[in-house]
Amino acid sequence: LCAGAATVLSSLWSVDDVATPILIADLYQQVVAGCPPALALQHAQQALRSAGYEHPFYWAAFQPLGRVI
Repeated sequence: LCAGAATVLSSLWSVDDVATPILIADLYQQVVAGCPPALALQHAQQALRSAGYEHPFYWAAFQPLGRVI
């Protein structure tokens, strides 16, 4: 954020090496399509849960941090 990024995605704990790339790929697809980052994360988390990663360990670690203007 200090370097000028509008939004940063952080994790609250170490994340899974298989599930995380799936979530991030879906997140970026949503953002590129024009979805706000927080909503894109929500959609990506729901898609990951639907793909069989239902336990919060796989999807709940991620938090978007952004500037409020």
